[in-house]
Amino acid sequence: MGVGAARTRASAGWRSATLLALASCQVTLQLDGYDFSGGSGGNSSTSTLQPGGASGAAGTNAPPTDAADVEDASDVPSNTGVVPPDAGDMSPSASDVPRDALGLWFLADDGVSVQPDGSISTWSDRSGYGRDASQPVLAQRPTLETRPDSMPMVFFDGTNDSFVLPPGFASFDGASFFAVVEALPNPRCAGLLHFSNGPDIDDVEFGRHQTNLLYYEVVDDFINGTAEGFVTDRRLVVSIVQAGPGAAAPGRVELRIDGSLDQVDDVRLPVTVERRVNYLGQNAYTRQPAQCSAYFRGRVGELLFYPRGLATDERQRVEAYLRAKWLAPAPR
Repeated sequence: MGVGAARTRASAGWRSATLLALASCQVTLQLDGYDFSGGSGGNSSTSTLQPGGASGAAGTNAPPTDAADVEDASDVPSNTGVVPPDAGDMSPSASDVPRDALGLWFLADDGVSVQPDGSISTWSDRSGYGRDASQPVLAQRPTLETRPDSMPMVFFDGTNDSFVLPPGFASFDGASFFAVVEALPNPRCAGLLHFSNGPDIDDVEFGRHQTNLLYYEVVDDFINGTAEGFVTDRRLVVSIVQAGPGAAAPGRVELRIDGSLDQVDDVRLPVTVERRVNYLGQNAYTRQPAQCSAYFRGRVGELLFYPRGLATDERQRVEAYLRAKWLAPAPR
């Protein structure tokens, strides 16, 4: 239709008629699963926030729609009929965040459904998969806080606040976790992101454990960060990257705090199985009830998860984006 409208004709009347016809119709174009629609008149529209968010962390890549491109067929995203946000809405560094197999992306400044009482009922996933985190129980909902630097963060009370994630998280080609966190004093272990099929079954956890350290566990195999390295009352960018089976050192895990290497060790790779007990802000462990509080205490500004081990340059891009956005001034 655009080609036809562009053709020149000698008759000016033909051109006028064509323009009037186009102005009075509604045009719908579908391209690779996205709808680009427009209508006549001055009707208002409601925009839907897209994968990556439109308030400082947007993405331009379409979410995967082929089951071969996602970790299992049940995880194919359903929100493929939306228009990607304009690149002009992105902060300068957000476009550098790798979108390949980005499995979860939560931002405290985008996609938080705050209720009149201040509690958060849903935290929308901006990865493109639509794996939203929710909490139906009012008394167990985290809340949204605005920090002194005007940045919003999600507050978890360490007693019973957490979000539930949908089933999935079956296939892993290594793993990568990133979070912007302000931990509060808590002498016990706590989960930031937890996938399992119940206590100590098929579990994969990214957390903060005794004593004040970064922690990664796959079933009964784990790596501890440096004791007292995951300090309280300070905003940190923490990350864990586990190399996949095709890497030079399969299972090799690197823990980092603010981009600096904390610890390195080998941990078994997660097995392929659908996980149905999944949380943000708590774990499901019961082996050490005296030591494990289960619930994270502190604030989370942003969290990303990939079911693959990111390459060094990819990890650096994610960390640079998070530092630029959340740590002021950014460390040199």
